[in-house]
Amino acid sequence: MTVDEIPARGRSRFADLCALIFGAVTVVLAAGFFFLDPVLNRILHIGLGFLMLFAMQREAPDRLSRAIGTIGIVGIVLVTAYAYYWYPQMWQFAGLPPSSTEIGLGLIALLMALVAAWRVAGPSIPIIALFFIVYTLAGANLPAPFSHAGLDFTQIVQALFLTGRGIYGSITGVSASYIVLFVLFAAYLGQLGFIDFLLVKSQKALGRTRGGPAKVAVIASGSLGAVMGTAYGNTASTGAFTIPLMKRTGFSGPFAAAVEATASVGGQFVPPILGGAAFLMVDILGITYTNVMLASIPLAIMFYLSIFVMVDLRAARDHLAGVETTNLSDAIDLKDDFFFGGWLKFLPIIVLIAMLVQGYTPPRAGFYAFCSIALVDLAENRSLVFAIRNLFQGLIEGARNAAVIVGIIAAAGIIAGLTSTTGLGLVLSQILEGVAGESLPLLLVLTAITSIILGLGLPTIVCYLLMAVLVAPALISSGVEPMVAHLFLIYFAALSSITPPVGPSNFIAASIAGKDTNPMKVGMIAVQLALPGFIVPFVFVYHPELLLTDGITFGITYSLLTACIGIYALAAAQVGMVLPGHRAGGWLFRGMLMLGALALIWPGGYTDILGFSLLGLVHILALRRNGNATYTAAKP
Repeated sequence: MTVDEIPARGRSRFADLCALIFGAVTVVLAAGFFFLDPVLNRILHIGLGFLMLFAMQREAPDRLSRAIGTIGIVGIVLVTAYAYYWYPQMWQFAGLPPSSTEIGLGLIALLMALVAAWRVAGPSIPIIALFFIVYTLAGANLPAPFSHAGLDFTQIVQALFLTGRGIYGSITGVSASYIVLFVLFAAYLGQLGFIDFLLVKSQKALGRTRGGPAKVAVIASGSLGAVMGTAYGNTASTGAFTIPLMKRTGFSGPFAAAVEATASVGGQFVPPILGGAAFLMVDILGITYTNVMLASIPLAIMFYLSIFVMVDLRAARDHLAGVETTNLSDAIDLKDDFFFGGWLKFLPIIVLIAMLVQGYTPPRAGFYAFCSIALVDLAENRSLVFAIRNLFQGLIEGARNAAVIVGIIAAAGIIAGLTSTTGLGLVLSQILEGVAGESLPLLLVLTAITSIILGLGLPTIVCYLLMAVLVAPALISSGVEPMVAHLFLIYFAALSSITPPVGPSNFIAASIAGKDTNPMKVGMIAVQLALPGFIVPFVFVYHPELLLTDGITFGITYSLLTACIGIYALAAAQVGMVLPGHRAGGWLFRGMLMLGALALIWPGGYTDILGFSLLGLVHILALRRNGNATYTAAKP
């Protein structure tokens, strides 16, 4: 039983205590007020995180989960105590073979890493990790080009447990310093009613417009994704309210579920959090997080613009009206806030962005943003007892939400450590380059397909990690700028969450939409909604200046504006409707709109002329075909 399937009523005080300690230690260490050796920090992070995870397993009703939890608690205490004690003495014993005790504890650590990943994310990650272990053992017996010197079992355990690589490698360091901190931040902010506030305010602004509930889903999910950074939690949090509202106004179950799933996945492109993969990229490339945030803005705008326009055009085509703003307000008990009508809840996000822009490290910025939530809580509720309760609850819920991340991060460290040891990344890069030859477009297509296939059964962060070590070198050696190459991989790793046949976000949204909603159909619609996410990254590879790497100039601004118009044309081609509510169906109109969209998205004077000409011609013909009749909203 995975941690997501444990019923809330079965929660134990011991697991909550472990979660509270894990969350509190993560926040305190992020402050940077005292120095702790990075590897010791990683050992403590895995130790406390696994202790919480295995304690949560004991909450499950089945005997297997409880037995795994009990054995895991004993094992992680022994492993962490020894590793924490041993690491400072490592320099005294460098080069000596490990003792039998160290090999035994190392084996326990590897097994626990695999079991933890299995319990929180299914069998995919442990199977991949086991494949890399077998590949490392059999290196000398493999045919070229996959052969390598190889390691024996003792050397593998030593490399993955007794060094600052593997389980306690840089991947774990990213989780300890960045990822879990921002999961805690999002959970704590949620205790202040941030999600409910977003939903109510979004509906008041857009609920009465045509297709209003779908637009609410787009805005609320995008805003929530800015601080949550995970597609699954985003889909479940906002979808519980937005999907029923969309269905109530006439949207089909599959379309409503697809809108929510797609909008939630896009949250991984929205600053300031950008999902855990962005933090890995910062660590791998050694660049500033501010540059990554800035580069993510153009795709985030285009991605959500596409969904928003498609929702509006589809509502116009099907004559779907909005809903009364009281519907959601009645469903959510949102009290009137004393300060600024509740808008004070955005202060922590403003603090976070401001400090990141000013050059503070993400851990330090995250810590002060976290502390600012407590100030907002005191200002809004004017109760110290209530504020302390929210703080504790935020730490507990955030730590529990981070259990999935902690569970996979150690296994991901095994994969990354053995990949670098065996040189498999270089081999696969050479194979991809050989297949693609001198064709960069073919290499990009192969990379995108590989990333999507891997991501079908893996979380975004693990999929990106694999692609970063296996494929990114091939892109970079082909002339793609490093940051662009890694962003390309992140985008497609994230989009795999809505790509059939798996698409975990589709299944979550479909379950909310109702039993009759087919997740496969949801996935097909989601791919249409997210189509710019599959196209625009290719444009960025050839025009990296659009990622604002060289700043904002008039030419770049113009190119981004024409690209946004192209996104509108792309949405119109799929729906068969142009603004202000005129049908443009048929293969001729759709083909002209699609060609015009691609021409406008691709920067260039001649392509812009072609795109604007085709777009203008379609609008003129649509107006003449439909007369001057414009859309009239149907009454709810």
